[in-house]
Amino acid sequence: MTLGTPVVTSNVSSLPEVAGNVDLTIDPNQPIQLAEAICKVISDQLLHQELIEKGKQQDQ
Repeated sequence: MTLGTPVVTSNVSSLPEVAGNVDLTIDPNQPIQLAEAICKVISDQLLHQELIEKGKQQDQ
């Protein structure tokens, strides 16, 4: 996140706490959900940029 990469992460374990609200969170048992989230980050330029900016701010 802090290097300017949009993040798609799992909604289990401590990952939601670590990522906060700067990622797209998916159920790891739903591979279609993962594919859709990745496609969304790639195709939605506004979301892509928003996740980058939020990720950089998370580290500050």
